[in-house]
Amino acid sequence: MVGILGASTSANWSRWTDAFVRRLAEHGWIEGRSVAIEYWWADGHSERFPEIANEFVRLKVNAIVTVGSAASLLKH
Repeated sequence: MVGILGASTSANWSRWTDAFVRRLAEHGWIEGRSVAIEYWWADGHSERFPEIANEFVRLKVNAIVTVGSAASLLKH
């Protein structure tokens, strides 16, 4: 399972997440079949990053995908 942490909203990230899912499919990882993806959006509230990271731990995701300031906060 992959967790995607979006710093803003799903609408702002849709182009990026669509491209990510297409690229996964090119390598045989089909969402809903061979890989599950959990999408979580901070809606511009960086204080939500730890809460979302904790949820990913609870869900036992295998990888977390994000960009920017969220990435540095998640490593702690």
